[in-house]
Amino acid sequence: MTEEKQATEAAVVAELAKLALEPHAGKPGEILLLPGSSTLVDFEKLLPVPRRKRGTVELHDAASLCAFVNEHKTDETHIYADATGFRFVAVINDATAPEPAWADHRAGLTLRQTEEWKRWAGKDNTLMSQEEFAEHIEDGAPEIVKPDAAAMLELAQTFQAKTGVDFKSSSVLQSGERQLTYNEEIKASAGGAGQITVPSIIELSLAAFEGGKKTKILARFRFRIGGGQLRIGYKLDRPEEVLREAVRSTADEIREATDIAVLNGTPPVGVGS
Repeated sequence: MTEEKQATEAAVVAELAKLALEPHAGKPGEILLLPGSSTLVDFEKLLPVPRRKRGTVELHDAASLCAFVNEHKTDETHIYADATGFRFVAVINDATAPEPAWADHRAGLTLRQTEEWKRWAGKDNTLMSQEEFAEHIEDGAPEIVKPDAAAMLELAQTFQAKTGVDFKSSSVLQSGERQLTYNEEIKASAGGAGQITVPSIIELSLAAFEGGKKTKILARFRFRIGGGQLRIGYKLDRPEEVLREAVRSTADEIREATDIAVLNGTPPVGVGS
């Protein structure tokens, strides 16, 4: 510490000690010790504006985060990404190599999953009844690319119409599709046999996070026949990787829009936090 800085600090301490002993009318912007006590009183709230920017704003999409950062950024601004928590934090007044900083002026963004993603991920690897599966396909038809929506809706209607049949077996066709065989009791007759052809894979197109780009993800059919009852569902192909890629894509978008590198990690705790 230089002699000049020591002298300045000593003067400040002496002045505070003096103010602590004498009555003093606080002025806007001053920080004072109450006479005869160790309690500090900050008169910043009497100023027209705060001494400096601080606080954290929570935003809901990448475009909003970029707009905020571009309005407030300085040479000390850093952006951090937590891929596991789907979260980005911009620290406007962050520390740099030569200088410390308060690091308490921030903007946060926690990516929010779309309703479409939650619907499909929520039933991932879950076997459903025919009726439940049919309703799920009807609700998610807009996200289905292959087979086309019309074919999938027809399949859903078929499952709804065959809830009372006795499923016997399944076989794999040369095309890779599955053929489910059933027996159906028909009044005044000996009944009849039938088949339902099910695609082995559904191709979906949906955005994992709000404001994000749509991406392709495959859903592989799963089913089980037991006691004549059919349980059917699907398994998404590496959904965790789809989420990670969506976070990486958002990081690229933020970097390009703000011209600030996105660091993979956790931001520092702000001084005084």
